[in-house]
Amino acid sequence: SHSLAHSTSVRVASIDCRNFSRGLRSYCLSRSSSSSCSKSVRSGFCLEIPQSVMWSLDEDSHGPEAEEAKSNKELKSEVARLKTEAKIEAHEDEIAQLKSFTRSVPEAVAFKKATTKPIKDDGGASLELENMGMGSKEEESNKAKLPRRESTIAPSFGRRRSSNSSFNTRLENDVQTQKQRSACVQFIIMLVFIIGFLTMAWAHEDIETVYELDHALDTELSKPFGQHSHTFRDVRDVVEIWEWLEKGLMPTLVHHKDAVGHTLPHEQWGYLADYNRIIGGLRIIQERGKSAPCTYQKLDGIYGECQPFDTVERASFGYPDCNNAGAMSEFYASVDDYDSSHGITTCYDSQDYAHTVDLRNDEGFTVDSETEKFEMWIDLLDEEAVINKRVKYLGDRHWIDKNTKKISFILLAYNGNLQPLLCEAKLTFEFSRVGYVTPVYEIHTIPLDAYHSNKWFKVTLEVLFIGGLLYLFVTEVREIRGRRARRKAVALWTGKQVDMTWAQATWEHYTGEDALGNYVDVCFMAVGFTLCLFWGVVVGEIEVLANTLSELHRPDSVVTYDDTDHDEWSEYHHEIGHIEELAEHAMDVMKIIRELAVLMTFLMIFQLFKIWDDIPAMQGVSATIRAAGPGLFSFGIIFISLLSIFAGSAMLAFGHRMEEFHNFYIAVKTTLIVMTTAATEVYDKQNEVDPIVASCWHWLMITVMYVVCLNLVLCILVDAYAAGRSERDDEDHQLYPTLYEQGADTLKFYSRWFIESL
Repeated sequence: SHSLAHSTSVRVASIDCRNFSRGLRSYCLSRSSSSSCSKSVRSGFCLEIPQSVMWSLDEDSHGPEAEEAKSNKELKSEVARLKTEAKIEAHEDEIAQLKSFTRSVPEAVAFKKATTKPIKDDGGASLELENMGMGSKEEESNKAKLPRRESTIAPSFGRRRSSNSSFNTRLENDVQTQKQRSACVQFIIMLVFIIGFLTMAWAHEDIETVYELDHALDTELSKPFGQHSHTFRDVRDVVEIWEWLEKGLMPTLVHHKDAVGHTLPHEQWGYLADYNRIIGGLRIIQERGKSAPCTYQKLDGIYGECQPFDTVERASFGYPDCNNAGAMSEFYASVDDYDSSHGITTCYDSQDYAHTVDLRNDEGFTVDSETEKFEMWIDLLDEEAVINKRVKYLGDRHWIDKNTKKISFILLAYNGNLQPLLCEAKLTFEFSRVGYVTPVYEIHTIPLDAYHSNKWFKVTLEVLFIGGLLYLFVTEVREIRGRRARRKAVALWTGKQVDMTWAQATWEHYTGEDALGNYVDVCFMAVGFTLCLFWGVVVGEIEVLANTLSELHRPDSVVTYDDTDHDEWSEYHHEIGHIEELAEHAMDVMKIIRELAVLMTFLMIFQLFKIWDDIPAMQGVSATIRAAGPGLFSFGIIFISLLSIFAGSAMLAFGHRMEEFHNFYIAVKTTLIVMTTAATEVYDKQNEVDPIVASCWHWLMITVMYVVCLNLVLCILVDAYAAGRSERDDEDHQLYPTLYEQGADTLKFYSRWFIESL
């Protein structure tokens, strides 16, 4: 104690920096280059304690007891400074405290700010030292109750020196520098993570090949037909549906001759776009509703029955056989408005479809016992004349009537040239109850073997992705644990035994400082782990689908379309239907995976903003958005209100004549398009409906929404950026280094750390 009282500095014994967490290890190594350190502690920690932090218990006291009390007081001061400078937890002794204190440098700064008070040193300079409970007599009494610990501070000789700089400023500058270095490293890691994630997603699905396959099938199924050169998407009524089926779809699917008219071998039939094998043929499904009295019954005598869209019909339908008198009389008895004197013949001749349609089981017009749907299968390996006859049979028996709600044409196609890909194309016509037909085109493709090529490359990317998520999870847990450690340190330093549970630490972590960034981390982890879970599910479903396809066996016999082979072909068609259900479910899961992957990329943007906030050269964007947030929120309410008004007025004025405004959702989209692009096509259509209203709506909307509102957004952002820029210009340049300077400093620091760690 006597030697310490007259020493100029003290030196801490050897500490192995490798025992620290990553952030503290870097801080520890940054302090290990002091010239006064001996060679034996070069890889450790060396700290000189100036005289200004030495406390005198009583300047007027003399004698051995006063010297001993004074030395004990000085040792406590040394321990307090050592705790703050190293940012670690107090424990059994001062050196062990260094190894177990908080894991987070920013938390150490926050704790220091909460537990410091200004005092005056011998030279009169204002310092901020840790409040160790020695201010008042009550605090001194509480501190005296704590167990006394032996100091490991090694004394040296000479007079103590005074410090002219503020310890608090130096500490905050060091912590800020370390945060910037860590942010640079995190930025590089995040860029690598983003590139790896996008590469993994591209490799698993082979997006380029999938697009080419979907585009090829889309081109084939959208070929023009008829004298007006309409396509599938142009169909609007029942007449055009039959024309598209006979002149558009069937010639596309039935390829029995090559480009120059030569008949192809039978094994080359059933291909779409030459390379895509159609599995099981074309499946046609109809959904029907019941006829019922109208809700407004006053005019039922004029209108007749209605066909509610929310009902389901399972009864057989269709025109009867002209050769079956019983079926004819039964059918006409069910038709209220039939008048035989008109000579109308609503029946079909069954003899025309012998051995081309399964008439005994009323194929296509009776619900299938297993699927409970009205189904019709077109086997594309049949002769072209048979296929055309089966299509004509549907028209002759009036397969589409007023009770039809939806008709779907489903194709399964397999391509194994580049990747084992299974594609499902579904072309649907939805019948509104006002006579309008809406065509809906869907096409989905999934790989039948997710690891068919580059297996180990894909597995490696998956492992790295899961490892990154686990690392982020461990980091979150360590941050929560650091909050508990900080509360424990408060209890040790103040003598107040205050503990914090894991639940309390977690609540504080997600409601306190930087809560938004912590929520982004949690969402990032949740979406990432959910993505992994769904990927495991879809891999299992794809495996089941591939095995089911490999076990599929087409009957060897020629289709006779009578009761003799009904069971055999019905079982085969049911197997195809089961495969379609498996494929649809796997494709639905794959769609969820794509959406989660897109959400993952959006969260990566927020992660980048969080990292950029600690990089001075890049924090301009995040600082601008944060400063402009209140103004943008207020403006957003104004913008949504005006947009809703303009969209609603357009729907009222033009919705009855224009598809672009016939409901509110589409009206909002159209208004946004006109606002951002000033599209004249929409204005031309509006002008045909009502020229005066069209001019007023268009120019008023352009003036208010485009000229005023969009420019107001730019003004808010520019003002926020200018304010932040001016604030940074007023600060010390050393606190805002350029990206080059910070990158060079980070590279130099971690290079030295790597060399010394070796």
